[in-house]
Amino acid sequence: MIALLPTLLLSASAVDAAPAPTTFEYDGQRYRAVDFQRGANRIIRGKRSDGKKFRFVVRDDRVTGVVDDQPVEFPLADAR
Repeated sequence: MIALLPTLLLSASAVDAAPAPTTFEYDGQRYRAVDFQRGANRIIRGKRSDGKKFRFVVRDDRVTGVVDDQPVEFPLADAR
């Protein structure tokens, strides 16, 4: 899942008030995500074609979140 974040981070250089979905494929799965700003945090959330959900919060130099109800946390540099 860490490999997905660069695609999302690069796909939207400006974050709009009304997020537009981004769709991409990775490792045989189709992903649909929205990327939006909430205060100082960037939120990336969506669902895979198998129905599993993910949600990331990008804050400072850290990414935290959940993938299929499993917690994840890693440095933002790992996603670049």
